[in-house]
Amino acid sequence: MKHQKQSKRPPPTRPPALAAPSYHRILVKHGLIEKPLPIPDAYEMFLKVGADPEVEKLRRKVAHGSKIKHIPALYRCAT
Repeated sequence: MKHQKQSKRPPPTRPPALAAPSYHRILVKHGLIEKPLPIPDAYEMFLKVGADPEVEKLRRKVAHGSKIKHIPALYRCAT
């Protein structure tokens, strides 16, 4: 008696959020932008956030006392 070959399921697709750049995902995660915001507009917001005086102050503070040197300071202070 022959066994019927089981049909293989297609591999699960990854969510489209991974297609967005990391700065877009970070801004969405922290509620600074909405998810459907176009990537060029999100980049403008990312630059504005990075230029904020409070963020620059936190970036300098983190850069001097951090042991994690491989992560950009802007990402560390966004949490």
